[in-house]
This record gives sequence, structure tokens and C-alpha cells, in this order.
Amino acid sequence: MQRWSDAAFEQERLLGTIKHNPIFRDYLIDFQNNAYEESFPDGMMLTLHEYLLQEADPMYVSAEVVEMWDYARESFKPEVLHGWDLPCQISFALLPKQMVMNDVDGNAISFRAVSWIPAGSGDVEWSEDNPPTGVWYTLWSHIDDMDDFNRPDMDARERASWEALGTWVILFSGFIPFGLLEDYQAMVVSNPDRENEIELRARTWLLLQSFWRLSRQIVPVKESLPRQLRRDRKRHYRTEDVTVITLRRQREPHDLDHESDIEYKWQWVVRGHWRNQYYRSLGEVGDPQAYRQIWISPYMKGPEDAPIKPVRRAFEFTR
Repeated sequence: MQRWSDAAFEQERLLGTIKHNPIFRDYLIDFQNNAYEESFPDGMMLTLHEYLLQEADPMYVSAEVVEMWDYARESFKPEVLHGWDLPCQISFALLPKQMVMNDVDGNAISFRAVSWIPAGSGDVEWSEDNPPTGVWYTLWSHIDDMDDFNRPDMDARERASWEALGTWVILFSGFIPFGLLEDYQAMVVSNPDRENEIELRARTWLLLQSFWRLSRQIVPVKESLPRQLRRDRKRHYRTEDVTVITLRRQREPHDLDHESDIEYKWQWVVRGHWRNQYYRSLGEVGDPQAYRQIWISPYMKGPEDAPIKPVRRAFEFTR
């Protein structure tokens, strides 16, 4: 069975847990009460995630895209999020391995799946008369992933408590508004005692937005699910395939149309980087809202028959 089919299986497993595991349902209710107190209607997170997993398009993110995302997220700059930035409206995206970030105390924490759904202020469903005002996201941690909390090495009692919930729990879950760019520096000035929390919120938003921007640049591939799973999903009027996000070999090096008359003696590698791209449909030249970041993958520059420029320094990256 192909790895990409795991996205649909894990989505089904998590949906079944939410529907039929009373411990997990209580966990979602408690998570909302502890994280958001009275900011949203009672039971909203439980209703939202059940609806999300019922309606979501399963997505599988290939290992090479995860590697690119892990590198690219560090240099992504804050920008306004729009509904059309999402690669698909409602999705559960499974990664082939965990991604790691740091929490407010500097601990390494990990996640292995991301889900999202456009929503309003506490509203799960929307219409033309009640359009979504942003997107609700959730980062999901897996019981077997390693980080500073060493989940696989928990003692028997801790492990049993997690297993009672299932294989997945929420790492972070929150709401990103459409059309707004938050001023995090001003938020820190107003709430200096929450600086670490605000900084983590900013990093999480940049993490997600960088993934969505990359996903929009990569042509997704639709793959059919195994027959039995297709039958089960068709019976409930749900999508019968998986969106696979994977890299494709570039046909041409980037920026050939911007080459100058300079004659280069060497070939060298241009590192991957974000570039601000102007879109006429979004506004006038010079209007910050009219620019979107696009990822330029690493490529070789210089004459094809020229020698490769020697590198004076070498670095070893280990994980």
C-alpha cells in the first residue's frame, strides 16, 4: 500500500476517535476551556474538529517537500492571509515524519499532521451570507514521535493515559484571520509578560503560511484510495482520493529571463529563497498588499560548460 493512503487512514482513525471515544471528546472540551476559556461557544472545538475530519480532503506531503518546508519556514516574512492562499479549503495533511519547533519554554515539541478549515468567530459552517473570516488550524502530535517530552519513553502510567485518548493529540490549535496582519511587536509592548507566548504564536503562523504558500506553487497529484476505503467514503459522500504534495524536477533554471550580459567563469549554486512577487490583480505597484512571497528553489547559475566554483568553507548538518 502506498504511503500517501496513510493520510486517509489516519484521518478516518482520528474521526472515529472523536466520534466514539468519550475520553477524547472530554479532552477536546477541556482543551478549549483551558486554552480559550469563554472566547468561543461551549463545545465549539469538538464540533469543529468532527466536522473538519468528516469533510476534509486528505493530503499527503512527501518527504522532500517537508525538507524544503523545514528550511524555507525560517526565512518566511509575515504577510496577510487570504482564503485563496489555502491549497484546498478543508484538509487533513499527513507528514511522513515529525517536524520540530520550540515551545514558550524552549522545549523541542513535534507534530506530524496539520488540519485546517475556514471558519468564522465560533461558526463551523458558512455561506454567502455568513462568509468565513479566517481559518482554524490544528497541529497534531503523534504518540510515537520523539521530542523533549520523549513520548515513546513515558512510564507505563503516562503511556496508558495517552493511549486511552488514541494515537493523536493536539499540539496547537488556533484561528488566523483573513485580511489582517498582526503587529506582534506592538502586542509585546502591550503585554510584556506574554512575550514568549506571542512570539510562539507568530512562529506558528509563519510556519503554516509558509507551507500553504509552498503548496500553492507545487502542482498536486490526485491518487485513488484502496477499493474498500473508497467504498466507505463514497457511501458517506466524501472524496475518494488523496491529494499528494510532492516535488517535480524543474524544467528550466530559475531567472533565465533575467540574465544579464555578464560573462561568468563559474557555475555555482544559488540557495533557495523567498522572492516578493507582484500581482497586478491585488493592487498597484508599491502597495504591500499587491505582493506575495514565492519560493525559489536552489538552482545552478552560470554557463553549463563552466567549472563549478569551489567552496571555501564546508558545513556538516546533523540531526
